[in-house]
Amino acid sequence: MKDCKKCNLHKFRKNVVPGDGPVPCDIMLIGEAPGRDEDILAKPFVGAAGKILNEALKEAGYTRDSVFITNIVKCRPPGNRVPKKEEITACSEYLRDEIERVSPDKIILLGRTASNTFKKHFPEFAITYDVYHPAYALHAPDMRDEVIRQIVEALG
Repeated sequence: MKDCKKCNLHKFRKNVVPGDGPVPCDIMLIGEAPGRDEDILAKPFVGAAGKILNEALKEAGYTRDSVFITNIVKCRPPGNRVPKKEEITACSEYLRDEIERVSPDKIILLGRTASNTFKKHFPEFAITYDVYHPAYALHAPDMRDEVIRQIVEALG
């Protein structure tokens, strides 16, 4: 995956951002795509949205080290735009490999892009929960408690 050039996202990235966490693992969280901080550090959910996710994990009695966290695409789209269909398709084998290796009992989809993509490309993995993406709380601060509540409930 490190040298992947299956789509144009490789032209804009600093790093590929694979999933992170124990393998196997009971819980897998899947977001949309790496952001700026994730691209720099090559680790998912380490920026502002990651802080909100960490808060929800802590509230539910989990740590980052106890769950597997990944994204639909493994490279940052320019300007943090939504990944294009061809980018999602190009990365789908990497996500499928992560799901099969992790073998989660529960898959939590963070946000609309993760949910729509997952249902279209991975219908055989039926154990899913759809929740708001933690970044939603950054754009709509009045929704912060609801975002955290949904994630905590899904983790429960």
